Amino acid sequence: MMILAPDVELQSLNAKLQELEEQGVQKLLEDGFTDEDITIERTMEMRYVGQVHECNVLIPNGKLDADSVSTILELFHHRHRELYTYDERDSHVELVNIEVSVIGKISKPKLPSLVPQEGDISNAKTGSREMLFDQSYDWIDTPIYDGEKFGAGALVTGPALIQEPTTTVVIKNGWQAELHETGTYKLTRAA
Repeated sequence: MMILAPDVELQSLNAKLQELEEQGVQKLLEDGFTDEDITIERTMEMRYVGQVHECNVLIPNGKLDADSVSTILELFHHRHRELYTYDERDSHVELVNIEVSVIGKISKPKLPSLVPQEGDISNAKTGSREMLFDQSYDWIDTPIYDGEKFGAGALVTGPALIQEPTTTVVIKNGWQAELHETGTYKLTRAA
């Protein structure tokens, strides 16, 4: 911890920030990111001397000097007022912790696009089984479908089971499931 003021010696703080940034950037470069894909965000946890709680404040990048410390202190006072409804501009501010986030930006993942359903869904039926759906204890013969054989727009009316590699979708009587082109099911009340 250190008292943060415009006249404080900043050499070791700048060195630590630079070290943290370089470590993070190096890890991302090793993972295949380019310099253009990498952004850096720095925050400081600060408090007034004698307080128990800290405020996390986003600070500007670059080498710290007296002007940037004055800016950081102003950001702290403002953040403290937002969180606790007051500030103590005449009190000393204690730097408790520094954090550096090195962020690698990736392209938005492309969602799958299933081909449209051709014909009816009977070719996806793999069998049936007796099932209980509610407290009436009435056994219902329930068709079972292989979801991997569906195309986009396939509509299954309950009662039914759709088996997928990672899940099974149970469709009660009075409900229906429609397969979206992204591979997700939308369940709605049957018309």
